[in-house]
Amino acid sequence: MHDDQSSISTAKHIYENVQHASAARHGNALFQSFSSQSNNDGPVRERRQRSDATLRSSINTIDSFVMTPQSSSSRGVSAMGHRLIHMHGPEEEMELDREEIGRLVSGRDEDDEEAKMFAGNGFKKLDAHSVGSSSRPSGSDGTKSVSRSTMIYSDESTLSKEERARNRFNDRWSSPACQRALVFLGIALLLATCLVFTFVKMSPKTYDDWVEPNRDAYLNEGIDWAPGPDAPPRFEGAQVDPLIESSIANWALGTLRVSSEATIDGLGSVSMSQLMLSRDVPLFFGTEYTGANMLDLMLGQCLNLIQASNAVDLSDLATENDQISLIWSNGRKYVNVDTTTTIGIDRAYAIGLVTSGVPDVIYSPLLYDASSLFSPKNQARLFMIMRHPVEAQFARFRYLRTTSLRDMPERHDELSKMTYQEFATSEFVDENWMTRALVHKVYGEVLTPTDVGTAKEILRRKAIIGLYDDPERSFKKFARYFNWDQLRTGGYFTDDTTRCFKDVIELAKGKDEILGTLNLKDDDAKEGSEAWKTLMEKNKFDYELYMYGRHLYKYQLGLS
Repeated sequence: MHDDQSSISTAKHIYENVQHASAARHGNALFQSFSSQSNNDGPVRERRQRSDATLRSSINTIDSFVMTPQSSSSRGVSAMGHRLIHMHGPEEEMELDREEIGRLVSGRDEDDEEAKMFAGNGFKKLDAHSVGSSSRPSGSDGTKSVSRSTMIYSDESTLSKEERARNRFNDRWSSPACQRALVFLGIALLLATCLVFTFVKMSPKTYDDWVEPNRDAYLNEGIDWAPGPDAPPRFEGAQVDPLIESSIANWALGTLRVSSEATIDGLGSVSMSQLMLSRDVPLFFGTEYTGANMLDLMLGQCLNLIQASNAVDLSDLATENDQISLIWSNGRKYVNVDTTTTIGIDRAYAIGLVTSGVPDVIYSPLLYDASSLFSPKNQARLFMIMRHPVEAQFARFRYLRTTSLRDMPERHDELSKMTYQEFATSEFVDENWMTRALVHKVYGEVLTPTDVGTAKEILRRKAIIGLYDDPERSFKKFARYFNWDQLRTGGYFTDDTTRCFKDVIELAKGKDEILGTLNLKDDDAKEGSEAWKTLMEKNKFDYELYMYGRHLYKYQLGLS
């Protein structure tokens, strides 16, 4: 009797450590509820306190035995080897939620809800005779203890393993912790989707993203254009020279599309990949009066790039030197070759100008001669500035007047006294110079509509276009394409660099409008004048190219 009284364990600890409903549902425990009178004397309480630690430890171990302070001859264990939890003591001492736990201690309520709960989950009710010694509490009279049991349930579940597993899954799925986890995962998935969408929208598109489904019908030699109604179509019958095809890369080859949303300055563009930057060299196709002087100042003074052009007088230098060297002039760096003449280009080829990797940019108005410097492994990246052909010819006239004393002293007097109208009818006019340079036809050879189509096809596939009347945005477009702004390495144009660009533009345009204008009447060069009309007639093919170039410029900007 003393042992039976000393087997009291505090139901409070059991409640804190056992989830009875879940345990019963999953078949992990055999619950036996007993109601007996407890002795409140000191020794009993002392024994109960000593048993608390053992009980708390044992019920937290899966499939363990519950050690209660009973006789050593018998311990609480289920027939299946699962946990056996004995709850002894009067209901008043259990300090539990009477609504939830009371039924397990006092017996069935009027609706017999507890029996329904256990039976509904496949548990079998046992009577006193079916409880063996291993499952009945030890004491001086085990049968008496069982007979006083309000309920005895066995873990011999009638449910299959699959059904019990499904019940466990449903319980865990509907648990508050699982619901909170699902809400968290849903929010995380939504945020991840937003981040991916933002990244895809802002990230550069690769060359493969430009492929048009029906490119074979519109494209030539592998150049891929983004689909759209404004995509410039291929010119049927165009005959691009093999030298141009092999030496000058298609401008879209190996490029990325940079969204305006992904840049600090809000200017999107097309940019060469790192591989192409290490392999190809920028080639500016143009003259002093089509933007070369302006570009020379921007690249040399504002960005400190190494250039190959005719900006440095090499007559006093040992041009027969077979090594590449740098020359400083007006704070800018140049290579010791002149790439604007056939002799200079031959020398540049002999000393390996392109393969040396020294120049950051090469200038030349001689497209075919300059193309001989390049190869399929080290191609040129062609870029140019389009200017109205009549304005370009007037600028050429003023340039010749300024440099004639140095370059053509025998014609200096003639040029210095010439008017705009006299120039328009003179031999100094470069008649359709751009069209001829693109199709490699010298003066005197007749130009045909097919030649114009070929020139347009070269521009369409080979050239990055800028506009003389939109210099700042054109130059930013060039800088982004050639990575001069270091965008992909986290760089951008500083305020000082941007200010330098603006100063250079003002200086270059000021020189173009003022130098060489002595004794010239501005009205003679205005649109609608006789000189203007004469030059338009002589440069009608170049004007057609100019208008097409404006369309290309707008299209290339739109790709961002």
